[in-house]
Amino acid sequence: MGNGRSAGNVFSQLKQKKIIGDRKEITILEPDKLKKELSFADRFFEIDTRWFPST
Repeated sequence: MGNGRSAGNVFSQLKQKKIIGDRKEITILEPDKLKKELSFADRFFEIDTRWFPST
């Protein structure tokens, strides 16, 4: 999805696929479908914080 398409077109397609809602605020109805559609990889889901100084 995307690849030279305008943001408005992308939002329209996501609304048609019922991945996001249709209001002033964007509501992600299907986060897993959105991640798949955008080929999203969350590299920061788990971050090793063991090295952080203790408080």
